[in-house]
Amino acid sequence: MHKDFVPTVSIEKFAAYLDGNLTEEGMNEVASAIHSDDSLQDILSSGYMVDETLSTYDDWNQIVQDDIFTDSFDIPNIEENLDASDIFPQNEDSIYA
Repeated sequence: MHKDFVPTVSIEKFAAYLDGNLTEEGMNEVASAIHSDDSLQDILSSGYMVDETLSTYDDWNQIVQDDIFTDSFDIPNIEENLDASDIFPQNEDSIYA
């Protein structure tokens, strides 16, 4: 898609169309715009592809690990006198040398 692409319908209206939250007239208007605009067709196609990909996952645990869904985690103990050489070993090719 070209960097100067200006859609023929607003992002909000396009999203409302995808969610089915427009009047019948609004749905028809956006459908007509999509039908006549290759870029909008590409966006719609990409959205369908994302939806289809996500629908193939049986459970969100296949995408997001359980520990990310919780708010408890261990903060690593980092010593106050730790410097970059402790984390990034130096050698002759190092940008820190």
